[in-house]
Amino acid sequence: MAASDSTATQIQANVVVRPFTASEQASPFESQPVCRPVLDAAPGNGATTVKVLDPSLKYKIKREFPLRGRVHWFPADGDREASPLPAASVESAVASTSAEMAKNVFEGFNATAVVMGHGKSGKSSILMGDIGSAAKDEALPEGPVPLEANAGLLPRFCNDLFTSLSSKPSNCKMAITVECVGFDDTHTITDMVSAKRAASSGTKHVDPEPLKVREEANGPAVAGTHKLPVSSAASMLDAVQHGYSRYRKFKARASTHLVFIIRCEETLTFADPSSPNEAITKKGYATAMFALVVGRPTAFFRCVDSAYQRDSGDNDKAKVPFREASLTRLLQDFFGGNTFPYSFACVGPHHVTAKDAVVVLEMAAKIEVIRTRPRISYDETTTEFRRLDDEVNTLSTELSAAKEAHEVIQEELSARQSKLDESRRIFQEQEGALTDLRDAKASEELLAAVRKARLARQHALQQQLEEDMREEIHTAEQRKDSLDQEIVELKSRLSASEAALAAAVAEAQGLKGREDNASDEVKRQERRHAEVAASKRGLGAVKEQVEHDFAARVGCKESEAADKRAEHQALRQRREEMSKPIRIAQMASDSLAALRKRVDDAKARKKALQDEAAKLPQEIADLEKEVEQMEKDAAPDPACCVAM
Repeated sequence: MAASDSTATQIQANVVVRPFTASEQASPFESQPVCRPVLDAAPGNGATTVKVLDPSLKYKIKREFPLRGRVHWFPADGDREASPLPAASVESAVASTSAEMAKNVFEGFNATAVVMGHGKSGKSSILMGDIGSAAKDEALPEGPVPLEANAGLLPRFCNDLFTSLSSKPSNCKMAITVECVGFDDTHTITDMVSAKRAASSGTKHVDPEPLKVREEANGPAVAGTHKLPVSSAASMLDAVQHGYSRYRKFKARASTHLVFIIRCEETLTFADPSSPNEAITKKGYATAMFALVVGRPTAFFRCVDSAYQRDSGDNDKAKVPFREASLTRLLQDFFGGNTFPYSFACVGPHHVTAKDAVVVLEMAAKIEVIRTRPRISYDETTTEFRRLDDEVNTLSTELSAAKEAHEVIQEELSARQSKLDESRRIFQEQEGALTDLRDAKASEELLAAVRKARLARQHALQQQLEEDMREEIHTAEQRKDSLDQEIVELKSRLSASEAALAAAVAEAQGLKGREDNASDEVKRQERRHAEVAASKRGLGAVKEQVEHDFAARVGCKESEAADKRAEHQALRQRREEMSKPIRIAQMASDSLAALRKRVDDAKARKKALQDEAAKLPQEIADLEKEVEQMEKDAAPDPACCVAM
């Protein structure tokens, strides 16, 4: 727990809007087909406005309440899209508040959470929720207890508090007690955990005197209640669950407010600087209260109104009448005293509870204005002891770190000394190697001179060889050029002969065609003559009448046949004359064959020259090998060089 200055803190007011119940869903407003909520919300800049709608005026806005705190809207199953705000759950509504309350109590501050609302508005779900059987699990005596997802504010606070206590220093011991008390609207107080002790002892419990709220050094407390000590989250949950179950069975529960009081007594032990064998003990106290306010308690609402007038500036001298009822007297710090305040206002969306919702939301808006001034429970000497103890722990940690750093530095110095010795040894070895290198330098210079002479001789031989190769290559190229020129000439002559041969062949083909035409004509005339002779034999009777004409016609035909024969003879002579070019072409073909043979010979010679040119690199390589052999033969003996 750390000290802190007393500063004004405003109450964190949360609004919880539960979903419709099954009976509410079945009873919509008048002639409406479905049940429509009379509440709406609109997020704004730093505040959320909760609107109360009037169903009798077509759901127009009746009241608006801008709230700085968070508004948790629980949608009905399957109706998440119709929610004006992101869908909430019990965990999202209470988790951050329980963690903050546990942190404040652990640091030595008081914390008070008030859960209020009209009937069946979901107050119990926010305060207690679903604990399940976690508190009955005997296998979890230490540490946090696994809770259900719908566990409420108080069970989560139990887990968060003991989670924070796990990090307490070794000189700190914490004693925690749980009280569960019921209040009516006046001064009647009922101890809800007394039945547990009566049941455990087997005797009937009778309170010796009425319980009363008294002012004590650590704040208001209920005198005479049973305080159940707890040592783990599981035992605290067990105590809380028993008190709440007793409250659930209480006959006057509808008009009874429930308050859980969790008191933490911290014992700090410090070493006495003047007497090392003695110790100084300091104690600190912190109280967490969880109040379940039901209905419309007049005294509680009057206190809220007075605190609102005082802190809003309407009436700076307003006094909070917390002595009117035992509940308000126990919760007096909530209205502007020494505590971190938290509030949950639970409302329902049904039109039947609209008036109650307006009252609850109006109270929530007023509660947000109330300012409290929480202060730590330690005195100045305890705070100074804590500061000095923390400083000693810090210095001890720094000293341990410095010792570890010194050891690391010492190890590093030893490692560097070893490296320095190794470097000196390597330097001596390198110095000896340098002396050997200097002795070998003279031998290397002599060997370099021999190599230089050898390279000069090798270079001269290489130049002579290259010059001879260039001459041979030049001669081979000249021979190749002359052969290429001769081949070109032979190709031109061959092309001319082939053209003349083609012309002679074409002319011979023309003469042959004309001869074939003449032969066909002669054959046609002979067939016609045969037909005429047949006509003579078949027309003996007509022969006598047309003999003169026939004789004339026969003579004419014979003369034409003679002309045809003469022409045929002339064509034969012409054919013989045309055969002469063919013979000439045959001779040209023979000459062309001879030329082709010469071309083939030239190609063979060219190939031979190419083979010779291909052999030249091998000859050059052989010459280089001879040169290397000559250099090896001419090289001096290494032993002789070393001796020099």
